[in-house]
Amino acid sequence: MPHSIDPASQRSPDQQWSATPLPIEPEGRTHDPYAAFRFGNFALFTAGNLLSITGRLMLAVAVEWEIYARTHSPTALGLVGLAIAVPVVTLSLPAGHLADRFSRKHIILVTQVFSAVTSLALALVSYKHLLIPQIAPLREG
Repeated sequence: MPHSIDPASQRSPDQQWSATPLPIEPEGRTHDPYAAFRFGNFALFTAGNLLSITGRLMLAVAVEWEIYARTHSPTALGLVGLAIAVPVVTLSLPAGHLADRFSRKHIILVTQVFSAVTSLALALVSYKHLLIPQIAPLREG
């Protein structure tokens, strides 16, 4: 990270720019990359975010595995990827607007509860071997 330069240190006594500007910050200070983790709330948020992302990725693999095991269709796998990507693309701007208007803590809580409920619903569909709608592109293996 470059040091900030004090503009006054760049001029010599005869008002000429000096060749070597002096940094404002002392050289002895070192940057601690883990300083943010000393704040309990940040560490808790980061651990929760890591757990959430890991669970979301595991869920995506499980859904793709389940769909392929039931249909043996590469088209079905592509549609799963599309179903994951479309909401991200279409809801990014409205989600940013909501994040500016409402409490971020409340938004995270609501979305995590919704994610947990939908994950449980998908687990129930898989456990009970409930039928997946027969859509023509899914039947064409």
